[in-house]
Amino acid sequence: MKIKTWIRRYPLTAALSVLIWIACMIPVPETPLSDVNMIDKWTHLVMFGTLSAVVLAERIMNEKKKASNHGQEVASFSWLHALLCSFLFAWCTGGLIELAQAHLTCGIRSGEWLDFFADGIGALLGLPIGILLAKCVARWKKAP
Repeated sequence: MKIKTWIRRYPLTAALSVLIWIACMIPVPETPLSDVNMIDKWTHLVMFGTLSAVVLAERIMNEKKKASNHGQEVASFSWLHALLCSFLFAWCTGGLIELAQAHLTCGIRSGEWLDFFADGIGALLGLPIGILLAKCVARWKKAP
């Protein structure tokens, strides 16, 4: 799939991915939240949970749109494939960011294994949220 096609099909995923990359690569200023225990891990959990949820919701919506364009039900949709791809996209993005932080930020940011695990937990927790999000969007589109 071409990049332009992917961005057209997954615009929120693309935008959110760029925002997460930017947020993870710039220096973090000190804030009152800096005193919260494990705030960095909670941030990773929320960011990658949101990314996973958005990827899955857009995937479900794309499949429904494709099926309705062909006048059929979503029969060939593989939930396992959609869940796995959404989870892996979010978690691998987190892993790449950790590697980039460790090797490309000249010590401004650091890559951490615990951040990578928080990314994975967030990506996993985002999956049921993505299913609910897709159902809500489908209801909003049906409403008169």
